[in-house]
Amino acid sequence: MFVSTISLVLALATSAVFAVPTTLSTQDASDSLPFYFPESTYQQIPYEHSFSLMAPSNTDPVKTGVAYLCDKLNLTPNEFKVYNNFTDSAGITHVYGAHLVNDARVSNHQAAVHIQDGQIISYSTSFGTESHFAKSELSVAEPKAKLTFEQVADTISKAKGLPVYSEFKHELEYVQQADGTLVYAYKFQLRDKDVISWIQVWADADTGKLIQAVDFAHRATYKAISPDNINPNEGGFTNIKDPEYKPSSPNGWTDGTTTQGNNVNALDLRKDPPVPGTGVDGVFNTKFNSTADVTDPDNMQAASVNLFYVANLMHDITYQYGFNEAAGNFQNDNFGKGGEGNDAVTINVLDDSSTGNAFFQTPADGQPGLMRMFRFISAEPNRNSGLDTQVVLHEYGHGISNRLTGGPATIGCLFKGEPGGMNEGWSDIFAIIITAKESHKADTPIVMGTYIANSPKGIRSHPYTTDMKVNPLTYADVKTLQSSHDMGVVWASMLWEVYWNLVTKNGFSTNLYDAKGKAGNIITMQNMIGGMMLQPCHPTFLDARDAFIASDVARYNGANKCEIWKGFAKRGLGVKAAKFNNDFSVPDECSGGTSSSSSVSIATTVESTTVESATIGATTTGATTTESATTARPTTTARATTTRKSTTKRSTTKKSTTKRSTTTRGPKPTSG
Repeated sequence: MFVSTISLVLALATSAVFAVPTTLSTQDASDSLPFYFPESTYQQIPYEHSFSLMAPSNTDPVKTGVAYLCDKLNLTPNEFKVYNNFTDSAGITHVYGAHLVNDARVSNHQAAVHIQDGQIISYSTSFGTESHFAKSELSVAEPKAKLTFEQVADTISKAKGLPVYSEFKHELEYVQQADGTLVYAYKFQLRDKDVISWIQVWADADTGKLIQAVDFAHRATYKAISPDNINPNEGGFTNIKDPEYKPSSPNGWTDGTTTQGNNVNALDLRKDPPVPGTGVDGVFNTKFNSTADVTDPDNMQAASVNLFYVANLMHDITYQYGFNEAAGNFQNDNFGKGGEGNDAVTINVLDDSSTGNAFFQTPADGQPGLMRMFRFISAEPNRNSGLDTQVVLHEYGHGISNRLTGGPATIGCLFKGEPGGMNEGWSDIFAIIITAKESHKADTPIVMGTYIANSPKGIRSHPYTTDMKVNPLTYADVKTLQSSHDMGVVWASMLWEVYWNLVTKNGFSTNLYDAKGKAGNIITMQNMIGGMMLQPCHPTFLDARDAFIASDVARYNGANKCEIWKGFAKRGLGVKAAKFNNDFSVPDECSGGTSSSSSVSIATTVESTTVESATIGATTTGATTTESATTARPTTTARATTTRKSTTKRSTTKKSTTKRSTTTRGPKPTSG
């Protein structure tokens, strides 16, 4: 049933805060967990070189892809298993799988292949190429466990101080170690009652030693120094009628009585049983009181309703760009459209276990994502991070990038290091694209998290803008950055350059549900999500750049190639960039003319600060729009063959083979 009216906070960033900026520091809670992922090789294949890879267009693309991978990686059919496959709106079939040894999965031997019109257009793998150990060089443990699961689980549980999560069925898998040893291991999960910690671990089945672990949360811990005696300037509430987008949520968001539904459950998990926000006959009223504590019942209702609205909004928008059931989205009922159900996002509206924090835990498809929102003590009364729309969008974005990279059945592809940094950057870009205003200009500084930080400087090291004097970050800065959030600012700054080049060329649309539209912000969103599907597990900046470009080739016939290259190159990720060394060059055919903001090389000093920020913004305006989405076969000049080894130990050698704006998302809601 449709929700008749939702009253909520649309924008919560303060426009005038007279405070000493909040100082924030970060600490990665996952640093102590053992984790190894072999280098990934990522290759794009040009059309004219693929005569041996071609298959009739009516051939099963999954079989075509698997046959290619088995041939490329020298595998027999029983040595590779497909764990996910789906075909997106551009007609690209994505196949994700893993290496099998003795009928057991090798957890960090991932491979993916992507097929369009019967042709292999790209593939990636973390095993089986000349960049990896040869099969004959791998030292394979016997597939027998000397210890029982109960013995191993008890040892690891006590060591980590976390109970075994009994609802997850344990399995025996292999894990490759850095020396080429394949260890036979129990895979299981540890999770505490309040889900403050939730990790998946692999422990040696012979010795019980913990050899691999992935934390499902993407988070940071912050120590905030509150400014003195500032009166908060809160944003306004707006009534929004019937906000559901039926093509994405055919049965609506809720039955009209609680903030619970097929896509999202926003609950106060401090209570037993958990308490949702409430509505009467589809009307969810809020009475936010900025002078009361975050635990005030009216404020808890406001946070519950806002979180429920924004998370469902994110679900409905990104569904149109391909983050649907088959691609591993978050829904209880998948309506028979593929993927694993029973995994709607659960949101803890106010988590009292910490402060100055918000994070999202993303297990594999079929297990619910969990978003946890904390109070920020930068203001008095404290502030609930669930009332900062961009923070909510940012956190949900982690679920999208984690599910799409490497396929929805695979975890850990964006864990730690360079991939973890890009994960933060994508989440920021999701937030600022979805909240972008038509009135924004390329050099408008977009500051993240002014509300939760109670500071006009927000929670990132730099604002997002194409003005290099305001944000001078380049690819080379990543070399010296330790925080994933700081690395994420570099990646997001690159994507923001690309965004503005595309908007300058193609205009801006206020209807973000129109994923087939021609506007620049639509194209950016589509290529960002499309690139996630194409990039390898554990990608580098260079891999993710190439996958973004490959998505544009597949969806728009490469019509935006030069705008994209100029955006990346402006911040050092040009054609010849390698291992955190800047290059500002673009392909020869793009060297004529300039991008929307000229390329500038500036030496920078990066201050390490961090966290998560606010606006919602699309009628096509601005420049003329000439590109349209197409699945037509791209020209051979638009796709180059590139092979890239991807890890945090990346090879530098490339091998060839406030009141809210009334602008809304989608069908314009009725305001009351």
